Amino acid sequence: MAVTLTAEWIQEKIARVVCEATGLPFCMDSNSFNFTAPLSPSLDRIDNDLDYTPENTQVVVWIFNRAKGDWGAGALQALANALVKVQGEKNV
Repeated sequence: MAVTLTAEWIQEKIARVVCEATGLPFCMDSNSFNFTAPLSPSLDRIDNDLDYTPENTQVVVWIFNRAKGDWGAGALQALANALVKVQGEKNV
């Protein structure tokens, strides 16, 4: 697998302080950069069959990347849609 990302590219993305997929803010607490902090930044390959390139990589919250990695973007979107629907019905 090729990686053509640079430290500068990653720093620029993280400096925006929000997940590119969800808009959720990153948790930038230095103690949270581990695999148990759901809102810490994570590098996500948009297409997992392709390399880590600027065109195929986005900086997202870790919880999004983890869920997408296990079940794919379609399953994650279905979950999000169901949550929005159920929460909306509860608020009516």
